[in-house]
Amino acid sequence: MRKFKIETIHDIYVDSYENGELNYVNGWNLNADIKAENPREAIEKYFEKELYYKFNFEHLDKDEEQINKFWYSVLVDEDNTEASEAQIKDWKKDKLKLYANNITLFISEIIPVQI
Repeated sequence: MRKFKIETIHDIYVDSYENGELNYVNGWNLNADIKAENPREAIEKYFEKELYYKFNFEHLDKDEEQINKFWYSVLVDEDNTEASEAQIKDWKKDKLKLYANNITLFISEIIPVQI
């Protein structure tokens, strides 16, 4: 089992189905050490166990210049819980306010060294 360090920066914006992202409302940083067989599994575990979000690699954007930097966005409610299908339906009808949790993710492998 390998060990990975994952760090995330979260920028939260009011999101509108019609108008996209609007006002910035909050932000924070998180990190965790994750044991996994490979980086992909480490990211999946981080989203599941640390953020409590479903994760889909098809929506992960890679930075072309920095190989360990990625972007991901999750639609959340006021409690930062991933929006349900019913909430998204109401949001699309402008009956509910949801937020875009835009996540910048950095992943590195922790490798023990001897001096």
